[in-house]
Amino acid sequence: MKGDNLDEYLAAFETLGQCTELDPNDPSNLRTFALELPQSLADACIKMESPKTYEQWRAASQCQEKIYLKMKALHSEYGTPVNNRPPGQGQRQASG
Repeated sequence: MKGDNLDEYLAAFETLGQCTELDPNDPSNLRTFALELPQSLADACIKMESPKTYEQWRAASQCQEKIYLKMKALHSEYGTPVNNRPPGQGQRQASG
């Protein structure tokens, strides 16, 4: 995932998956999907929702992203930055 655009990442993953006829629920494909999320977003999905299928990962990442955006908006009202991007963006997790 590049930058902060989760929707673009989801669309790209799904489009490439359809073009190559991959099974998004295959464990190796789920791992690839999760590894390309920012680490804090992937961690929040696992901690809060424990997704096991691609649809669960998709829903969990969207839910956690919404939480992050609400926190970011609220913190901007305070005039303070969101230091941790708990559900969302930040550095991309290192592939490993």
